[in-house]
Amino acid sequence: MGYVFRVGYNYDNLYLLELSGRYDGHYYFAPGKRFGFFPAVSLGWNIGNESFMKNIEWLNRLKIRGSYGESGNLAGGSYQYLSDYGFGTAGNFGGVPVMGMWENIQGNPNITWEKAKKFDLGIEFAAFNGMLQAEADFCYEKRSNMLMAPNSEVSAEYGIQLSQVNAGCMHNQGVDLMVSFNKQFNKDWTFGVRGTFTYAHNTLDEVFETEATYNNPNRRRTGRPDGTMFGYHCLGYFTYDDFNPDGSLKDGIATQPWGQVYPGDLRYEDLSGPEGVPDGKIDENDMTVIGRSNWNPEIVFGLAPSVKWKGFDLDALFQGATRTNISLGETLVMPFFDSGSATKLQFQDHWTPDNQDARYPRLTSELNDIYMDLPVTRGSADGGRATRGAALTLKGWVELFHASELRNPNHDRQRWENAAKTLKQVIDLGVYDLQPTIQSSWGNMQPTQELVDDYCMSDGLPISESPLYNPQKPYENREKRFYQSILFDGLKSTFWHTQWKGGEPQPPHHITVDMGQEVKMLGFQYVSRDHGEGWPQEMTLETSLDGEHWEGAGTYSDLPAEGKAEYRSYLPGFKQARYFRLTITAVYNGKWSTHVAEINAISIIK
Repeated sequence: MGYVFRVGYNYDNLYLLELSGRYDGHYYFAPGKRFGFFPAVSLGWNIGNESFMKNIEWLNRLKIRGSYGESGNLAGGSYQYLSDYGFGTAGNFGGVPVMGMWENIQGNPNITWEKAKKFDLGIEFAAFNGMLQAEADFCYEKRSNMLMAPNSEVSAEYGIQLSQVNAGCMHNQGVDLMVSFNKQFNKDWTFGVRGTFTYAHNTLDEVFETEATYNNPNRRRTGRPDGTMFGYHCLGYFTYDDFNPDGSLKDGIATQPWGQVYPGDLRYEDLSGPEGVPDGKIDENDMTVIGRSNWNPEIVFGLAPSVKWKGFDLDALFQGATRTNISLGETLVMPFFDSGSATKLQFQDHWTPDNQDARYPRLTSELNDIYMDLPVTRGSADGGRATRGAALTLKGWVELFHASELRNPNHDRQRWENAAKTLKQVIDLGVYDLQPTIQSSWGNMQPTQELVDDYCMSDGLPISESPLYNPQKPYENREKRFYQSILFDGLKSTFWHTQWKGGEPQPPHHITVDMGQEVKMLGFQYVSRDHGEGWPQEMTLETSLDGEHWEGAGTYSDLPAEGKAEYRSYLPGFKQARYFRLTITAVYNGKWSTHVAEINAISIIK
């Protein structure tokens, strides 16, 4: 609902004044925040109509105008001031699905209009009976109350992300030009052309960002255009001269923590570290500006010629945009994306020892975590690419997630088979490290017999030829890839958290996972995340099955400073058990932290 008014005054077609305003309300916002008043005023001076301009016969129009106004913008979604709840299957007790309700979005009753204050100064010109016309405008806009999500981490126990708030500020400024020419040569022929040019540049004045990005001039968003692209600056490719005989990188070359690199892989520049100086490794501290906004070009221009002849019209329009960058993805820069093939260009112009100035890096089927977790770019050419293994793994994780019990309450068998088919392709590529972190049980999924039979025995022979194969014990004496596959049912998840306190010995913590029945235990996975002012420097995981010590864990040190860690251990064979117990002790570095973990007991129910 809204009310609008406009009042105008024209004095002898020389001096123009207009006052306007609107009082708008919208259901997007809570009562008391719904209405906003947005006034505007504009002034105009027709200089060409002044008496001292009458003797300039070739001048048809000369006008100066200016305006100031405020406007409101709807941002976010409807009823965002209210909390949003979901309803559906929330758990499974005794084999019976149980319905439940949970909060999806936290409401913010203070959300209101985004506001913009706009100023425009322009001039209009026409001459030679309208044959030549031109307009020029300078504009400035200050936008405030921009709806943004706070860049703050909350503990996992909070259970939901913080709501958006009206906190951002940005200003825009630029020019808009138009020139046109239109001439009738005779009664049959008329020619015209119109050209336009727009330049607009915006700057974020206030935006949520962490100290890590704000204090790093390469990563800072404040003071830069909205939509600026950040990533790693590529120096080119690794060469044979960058490596020692044992395959390690030579001294002085920054290491890349997402896996082993080889000649032909992208090499990134070490720009900074936690202390603000290069630290010899590539991580988030080395991100920098790699491109302008890919959705808001700063310059837009156009040309529109036209010809008329005896009642026939021919019009054309040429448009262009520049000072923008486009981030290419998927099949354009990722060979084998989504189980597909490489493009002809990628195949013909990828790195090889004989083609070291190629447009694309070496082709590989190896899984490399950087293509899963980090933005990558090639500085002077196209963006980064994912390997076939990474693309297949991501596809498999998505399929597995949709096949899990919470997303698949009807236990659709086809979903499981799709996930099994994709993940087997990944395993066959030699990519074994596939344990996912999904916050649900795996239902009653069992591997298909065809999938099981595809893997050899530990002696390297197929099951039809190996003397080790026992049809009564089909899971024993199998090759390593089989045991490191994720295609086993009976993955039992337990969630646990505790408070670490710096300066105090950490007492042992005991977590017991009940598999619900006797199972053949294969291994375990421990995934943890620390939220606070520190992280464990060393952790010891001791395990037992039904009270008997299991030599399957160990002590883990040099844990990642990000506070996120993942450990796995597998039994050399199978062990029948129902209860899996994990004892955790830690040496902690920091003042305090909330340690949240997911413990997955991997077993075969047979």
